[in-house]
Amino acid sequence: MDMRELELLVPTLFGLEGLCAEELRRLKLPEVAAENGRVRCKAAPADIPRVNLNLRTGERVYTLGGAAPGPPTLRRCLRAAAPCPGRNLSPGRGPSR
Repeated sequence: MDMRELELLVPTLFGLEGLCAEELRRLKLPEVAAENGRVRCKAAPADIPRVNLNLRTGERVYTLGGAAPGPPTLRRCLRAAAPCPGRNLSPGRGPSR
């Protein structure tokens, strides 16, 4: 298993947060936390396809990146996204330019 750890966010319909959290626990993902309208958990990059294929109650699976301080501007967002691990998740492609 890859040692990099990502935080996943799964939005759900209201009322299905508990079911979605239970599905993620059954997939053996750590630190599953149900919130209003969404579920958060930690995962390795190799877990993302498994979660996408096996999750029935979640709408989508998002990976959370860095947070930019202050009001969002394009420059702040690009600076916050530069060190994020999501840029190199695709094993079949070289580094993006």
